[in-house]
Amino acid sequence: MQLDKDNNGFIAKISPLKKGAIVVGVVSAASLLTWGITHNKEVVGNTVDTSENEVGFKPDKERRLSVPGWTYEEKLERKGEGKVFIARTDSVTKIRQGWPYDSETYLSIILSGYEGRGSGVAIELSSGEFNCPLTECFMSFGFDGQTPTKYRLLGANSGDESIKFLSLPREYFINEIKKSSSVEVTTELVGYGNANFKFETNGLAWVY
Repeated sequence: MQLDKDNNGFIAKISPLKKGAIVVGVVSAASLLTWGITHNKEVVGNTVDTSENEVGFKPDKERRLSVPGWTYEEKLERKGEGKVFIARTDSVTKIRQGWPYDSETYLSIILSGYEGRGSGVAIELSSGEFNCPLTECFMSFGFDGQTPTKYRLLGANSGDESIKFLSLPREYFINEIKKSSSVEVTTELVGYGNANFKFETNGLAWVY
């Protein structure tokens, strides 16, 4: 009985402002972003995906050098539910940004595969920020020199503006990558404007 009394007394001492902050924190932690895709300004897929869009990505980005071609790795999911398989390719072209960003910036296409649960696609800057809202971002992808296709991406739950996530149906995008030998991505960056990044994408080994 004494324990219940003490607990009630502790709760009573929490100010209304702190109670409100706790509620906001719980709601924010439970929120998940949905992913979408736009093809030639028409919505191709708008199925809601409630999976965590950052599973398989570390909260703090590692500094790394740009590597040509596809690299692969395997890691455990954050929630420990299984393994996630990562394929990554960096752009063969770079841009030069001014302070406070690195002088040479490249773009990365990152595929994440989950056994029995499909794939995820992320587009990540080595430095700098995408100039688009957290809720919606458009980028153009030109496969093998063909007319660029505009895709809609959404931001990371963490608010990190250097990484965006492709929406459903991701398999369509991955199939285009598999068929192509090169891809050119056009996107807008904060303090820079429109930036073009070219990739050599041939040789992708992906089964998820």
